[in-house]
This record gives sequence, structure tokens and C-alpha cells, in this order.
Amino acid sequence: INIYDSVNELTANFEKTEEFVALRDAINAVKANENSLKLYHHMEEIRNKFIAEQEKGNSEMSAELQKEYKEVEAQIGQDELIKNMMVHETAVYQLLNDIQKSLTDPISNLYDALK
Repeated sequence: INIYDSVNELTANFEKTEEFVALRDAINAVKANENSLKLYHHMEEIRNKFIAEQEKGNSEMSAELQKEYKEVEAQIGQDELIKNMMVHETAVYQLLNDIQKSLTDPISNLYDALK
């Protein structure tokens, strides 16, 4: 059996799900709106700065970065396109979690035999 054929089929089917299509549409809406796209990029920039600080061993955000993050977070809370994208992103990740659980259940069942 070539498991990768099944994975490729699963991937193709995943891209046809309501959750994936809704996320794709929401992302396209953000891309089409200059303000939303700019805000999204700013959010990503802050996130990347924080990750870089964590990699240096700084687990806490600097006061300046915290302030910037809170400002952007407030703006995102007002941006309907980004909020919509995040809702659909959550739905996609929930679907992925469900799929992963289905894939890992046989492994859990194997270990259950040790109990």
C-alpha cells in the first residue's frame, strides 16, 4: 500500500471542505483590503520580533513591544476582515485536529493494549 496516495487524496479533499474554502475566501478578502493587509503584516512583524526575543532567551516581551502589541491587538479587534479570517482559521485547525486524532487513534489503541 502506498500511504502517500491516500494522503494526497486527503489533501485534495481537505482543500474542498467548507472550512478550507471559507478560510481561503477570508484570506483573499484581507489581501484585497489595503488597511487590513497592512494591519496583518504589522501583527506578523510584532509576532516575529517576540519569537526572535524568545530565541535569544528573553521569555518576556519588552514594555515597548507589549505596548505595540496591545495597540495592534485593539486595531485587529476592530477589523472585521481579520476577525473573520481568524474565526475561519480556528475552524480549519479544529478540522485538522479531528483528522489528526483519527490518524493517531490506532497508535493509542496499540498502547492501550499495554494497560
